[in-house]
Amino acid sequence: MKERKIAVCLLLSLITCGIYGIYWFVRVTDETNALAPQHKTASGVLSYVLSVVTFGGYALYWAYRTGQKAGDIRKSSDYGILYIFLMIFTLSVAPLCLAQGALNDSTSDKEKKPIE
Repeated sequence: MKERKIAVCLLLSLITCGIYGIYWFVRVTDETNALAPQHKTASGVLSYVLSVVTFGGYALYWAYRTGQKAGDIRKSSDYGILYIFLMIFTLSVAPLCLAQGALNDSTSDKEKKPIE
């Protein structure tokens, strides 16, 4: 998993008029699926397509499941409802940032562990 700086991802999304945001969404979905397979959703590309086709309906489901996956990755409580709330009121930016933060935490935890 690649550690991404959230501020850089947001800036690139703005500069590219959302194109990098689509790529970021796909990567976050695929990486959270790999780290928390018990709450697996569709692949990143399919999740994006379903979100567009269902006019955001699938995006709410994606937010809920991604909140569950982030909770599993951080080994803490379920964030599903929080992610849905943030998805509605922040136009999907906050759940994506929080999920990337969970991925970054898991990457930094792996780097801290000694190799046996």
